[in-house]
Amino acid sequence: DYLCRQYLPKATMATTVCAGIAEEYTRQYGVRPTVITNAPRFHSLPVHKTDPSRIRVIHHGVAARSRRIERMIELANLLDSRFTVDFILIPGDTRYIVQLMRTAAGSRNIHFLPAVEMNQIVSFSAQYDVGLFLLEPTNFNYLHALPNKFFEFLQARLAVAIGPSPEMARIVSQFGCGVVAESFEPQALAKELNSLDADALDKMKAQSSQAAIVHCAERNAELLKNAFAALPQ
Repeated sequence: DYLCRQYLPKATMATTVCAGIAEEYTRQYGVRPTVITNAPRFHSLPVHKTDPSRIRVIHHGVAARSRRIERMIELANLLDSRFTVDFILIPGDTRYIVQLMRTAAGSRNIHFLPAVEMNQIVSFSAQYDVGLFLLEPTNFNYLHALPNKFFEFLQARLAVAIGPSPEMARIVSQFGCGVVAESFEPQALAKELNSLDADALDKMKAQSSQAAIVHCAERNAELLKNAFAALPQ
C-alpha cells in the first residue's frame, strides 16, 4: 500500500491483468492502469468434434493448497459416466499433490498426468473438450482471477467450465464459450456439465475459437504499443 500510494501517482503509465484490479487501483490510488491480460500467443488450431460417449476434461496449474483443488476432485466424482477428468499439477506443494492423489484414489474417471512444458500446454490441451477451473474467491486476487490457464483453454478451443468468478465469467458470457455455475459449490458446476451434450460443447468450442482471436498476446501487444504511443514525448 505504501509503494502504491508513494509511487503509482508518479508513473506515466501502469498496467495490470484485469478490469477488476484496474478498478481497485483507481478507487484506492486514483490511477487507471491499462489492462494487459495473461493471454498466450494466438494458436491456429481446429475445433475438434466431441465424442458423445467420452467427454474429456482437463485442469492444469500450480498445486497450491489455497486453490482447494480437492473441490474439483469432488466435482469430478459428481460427473456422469461420459466424463473423464485429467489433472496436470505443478509443484507447488509436492505433499499436497500426494494428498490429492490419495483423495482421488479409486475414482473411475480421474487421472493425474505428468507436467507439460508451458509452450506445449495449448497444443496438448487441444485433445480435450473442456477446460476446468473452480476457484473459490477466498482472497482479493482469487476473486479477480483471470489466469493464463483460462486463455490457454480458449486457444486450445475448449469449452470452459468455471464458477461465478467475475473476470472469467464476463468473457465466457460475452462469447458463449462455456458454462458458469451459479455458485462455487462443486455440485453447481457438476450440474452444468452434466446437462451438456456433444452438440452444445461443439458450439461452445466454436465460440472459444472466436474468443481466441481477441484474447491473445498479439492483441495485447497492440494495446501496449498504443499505450506507449499515447505517452507524452
